[in-house]
Amino acid sequence: MMDIRSAGCIAIMAAVLAVSACTRTTEVKPSRLHSAHVSPDPAVVPRLPPGSFDHAKEQDELAAARAARLAGDAARARAAAEAAIAHWPADLAAWDELSADCAALKDDLCRRYTGFFRAKVEFVATLPPRAAVLGFASLADNPVGTQSGNYVYDRRTLDTALRLASFYDAQDQLRDVRIVPNAAPVQPEEEEPGTSP
Repeated sequence: MMDIRSAGCIAIMAAVLAVSACTRTTEVKPSRLHSAHVSPDPAVVPRLPPGSFDHAKEQDELAAARAARLAGDAARARAAAEAAIAHWPADLAAWDELSADCAALKDDLCRRYTGFFRAKVEFVATLPPRAAVLGFASLADNPVGTQSGNYVYDRRTLDTALRLASFYDAQDQLRDVRIVPNAAPVQPEEEEPGTSP
């Protein structure tokens, strides 16, 4: 049997071991919530020359795409639909036409591409142009091979995102002109000599 002194010694030794274990310095792993994440610099949105986006040309190309598809020439229809999107990438009808042309050509990758961008264009239609610019510029800033859901970004995807960012950037600038057309720059009021605030 163990006497009280032995039990007390064992208890004291256990307490000393416990305290020494608590005072040891161990490497503290950083919490995932307290990361040192720094957002990357935003992608530079290229300013395309005037005439890069033309709604009338887009409508002509879209009509040509529909006519070619109805005539059974899916390859020509696809080329015309892609040209329509290049002229005016915010037209959902052009994305729908390209999707139909890709289906006629049995090109599944093309159909996923058009579905991906059609959904994004439809969503950003509810947002201010500046938000669309930032969204597409952010998408374009990804490296090739990035996966988003079941879609992998290829060079064509990133180029299209950058073109869409440029398109919405141009629309944002036009919106500013429409809000205050022909507005003269605001000049600070000149102080009269001898007066001070």
